[in-house]
Amino acid sequence: MVIITSGHDDDPTNWVIDWISFYKHNFLRLNREDFFDDSRPNFTVELSSSSEEFRLRDFDLKNAQSIWFRRSVYPFLPDVLPLESHDNPSFEDIKKNFYYEYLNSTQLFYSQLLKVGKKLGNFRKVRINKLEVLKMAKSCSIEIPASIITGQKTDVQNFMLKKGNLITKAISEIFDVKTKSDNQTNLYINYTQEITELVLGEMPESFSYSLFQEKLDKEIEIRTFFLDGKCYSMAIFSQLDKQTSVDFRKYSNNRRVPYKLPCELESNILKLMANLELNTGSVDIVKTKNGRYVFLEVNPTGQYGMVSDPCNYYLDKKIAEYLIDYDENQK
Repeated sequence: MVIITSGHDDDPTNWVIDWISFYKHNFLRLNREDFFDDSRPNFTVELSSSSEEFRLRDFDLKNAQSIWFRRSVYPFLPDVLPLESHDNPSFEDIKKNFYYEYLNSTQLFYSQLLKVGKKLGNFRKVRINKLEVLKMAKSCSIEIPASIITGQKTDVQNFMLKKGNLITKAISEIFDVKTKSDNQTNLYINYTQEITELVLGEMPESFSYSLFQEKLDKEIEIRTFFLDGKCYSMAIFSQLDKQTSVDFRKYSNNRRVPYKLPCELESNILKLMANLELNTGSVDIVKTKNGRYVFLEVNPTGQYGMVSDPCNYYLDKKIAEYLIDYDENQK
C-alpha cells in the first residue's frame, strides 16, 4: 500500500496515481480535507501500555509500504474548525485552542507516518529557511547571488553601489492577497521585482526587513527537479520576453527545453539535498551570460509537471515506480 499526503485540487498527485493504478498497486490518498469529514474527525489513535494503533478510516498504517509527502496535511486554522463565525472576541481564542488540539493530534499521527519504510519528501521540510539554504549551498561549493537583508535605505544604496541594479524577493514564501472593489476581485502576488535607482529613490528611509540580491545578467533560467539522487533539468528562455525577464513565474510561453547541468554542479546539488534531508524537490538556477551557474533556491514540494511535460521526462511514471519499488526486469 502506498500512502500519498496531498490536497484535493493537486493535479500532479492525480497523474502519479494514474500510474500506480496502471501497475495495479494499492494506494491511499490523504488530502488535508480528509481529516475532517462533515466537521467530524475521521482518524483514530489508540494508545495503551501494551499497544498502539493508528487508523485513517478503516486502514491500519502498519500496513503501509511507502509514503509520498506531496503536500502537508496540516491545514490552515479556518479550514479545520467546525465553528461558525461569532461576534464575541473570545471566539478567536476558542478557535486557536481547537486548532492546537487538532495540531497535537495530527502531529502524533504524522509521527507514525514517519515509521513507514520508504519515503519520498520530508514533511518536516515543507517550509525551509531560504537564507539557511543559501548558506548551505555555499558550503557545498555552489555559487549563490550576493545578498543583503536590511530595513534601511542607506544599506540598499551602498549595496547598489557595489552590485549595480538589484532585485528584491520574498524572504520566505511567495503569497497572494485578494481584494474586492466594484464587484471585481484583484489578485496581488509578491513576485521578484527589480530595484533600479528610480525605485530606490522612492523608497522610505526605513522599512520592514527585506531581501535584496544582485540582479543577474541571465542567459537562461534552469529549473531542476531532483528525484532520488538524479537531476532532471529544463532551460527556460525567459530573457526573450520582457514580462518574464526578472521572474519567469509571470507566465508567458517561453521556450523550454531539456538541459544537462555540469557534472560538478549536479554532484554539489546531490550534497546539498542530502544535507537538507530531501530526496525530492525543485531547484532554481540561473546561468549568466558570462557562464556563471548561480543557485537561487530549493522548493521541497515544487511542481514536477512543469519540468516533466516540456522535456518528456515522464516524472509522474518515475515517481510511481519509486513508490511501488517497480523493477524493470518484472516486465
